Amino acid sequence: MSEVCVASDRFWREFRSDVAGTLTDEQRGEIERCLGQSTGSGSSALGDLRLSFKWFFVRLAWGPEKRNSERIKQDQKSHPVMSRRNAPMLASLLAGYMALSYVVVGLAVLLLAYFIS
Repeated sequence: MSEVCVASDRFWREFRSDVAGTLTDEQRGEIERCLGQSTGSGSSALGDLRLSFKWFFVRLAWGPEKRNSERIKQDQKSHPVMSRRNAPMLASLLAGYMALSYVVVGLAVLLLAYFIS
């Protein structure tokens, strides 16, 4: 099942039936067209990594920023990066970065020793 179909089905389930009954076929078609555009066009430029473990999950999403500066500032106030809730993830990222840097430095030293001898 495509993302467009899932989004459309969910939209119409959530939509109030008394209001939906007042829509014309043209209005319904326009809603379907907009739902199809929102999931198809921008999703290819976004990156989304989801890792699930036994008792928690980690999700990293990245892509071009499309929010305006006021919304970004509001979001940073309501969800600060440096918070107790984010500490485990920040510590994991730091540990991963440190481990990767040690591996790179170790390989560089081994290659240097190999070429010198």
